[in-house]
Amino acid sequence: MYYKLSNIAERRLIEEEFGITFKHPKLYQPSPVINGFDEEILPVITTKQPELILYAIWGMLPEHYEDDWIEFQKITNTLNVTENSINSNIWYAEAFYARRCLIIVTGFFTSYESKGIVYPYYVHLPDEKPFCMAGIYNELDDGFLTTSLVVSNADSFTGRIENTCNHMPLIIPEMFFDEWLDLSTPINRVKEILGKQVKGKFKAHTIEKEFYKNNILYDSMLQPVSYKNITREVNLFAV
Repeated sequence: MYYKLSNIAERRLIEEEFGITFKHPKLYQPSPVINGFDEEILPVITTKQPELILYAIWGMLPEHYEDDWIEFQKITNTLNVTENSINSNIWYAEAFYARRCLIIVTGFFTSYESKGIVYPYYVHLPDEKPFCMAGIYNELDDGFLTTSLVVSNADSFTGRIENTCNHMPLIIPEMFFDEWLDLSTPINRVKEILGKQVKGKFKAHTIEKEFYKNNILYDSMLQPVSYKNITREVNLFAV
């Protein structure tokens, strides 16, 4: 399960990269580690308002839900939804068909176990530019958005740096943004987009194991750290 993401890009860089602006720019704050268990918000581009960058609480709630976010997460964790399980849940499926989004990040994290020790890897573009992951969302009666990250079975993209989980986040290449967000796109085509190969020169490097400790965050958290048992830096995919 992916429960931590990273977004260290400045607001203006995000707006320049995607050619649209934040609806509420003063609310945006970069964060090296976004912990989904803390009811964090993520910047998203939605099918309903693709001309703006909005905010969504990470951890999707059913529409018309009225109780606390944390109470629902105790029942069922909705930070992630697997591509294969979307149709097994009515409100997941409805969101997939009618409310897709792009989740803006600059990185994510994986874990690799070697000789009984688990090491964290930070995955990012070389210049740490923002990119987008596949998401679905719901809008609550009070107007708040909540979102889930769509993940799929791990493949060679993360296989070299991840062996503690069998899933990976689905990155949407920029060339498919419009189709992903367009509700007139045939659903078979939407599913094809999820299976497209990642485009970009992604890199990964090991970081401090303190990353696994909740509520520990400092400015150099994302800096490379060397360990004896594993490769420090890895090139994941290059077009």
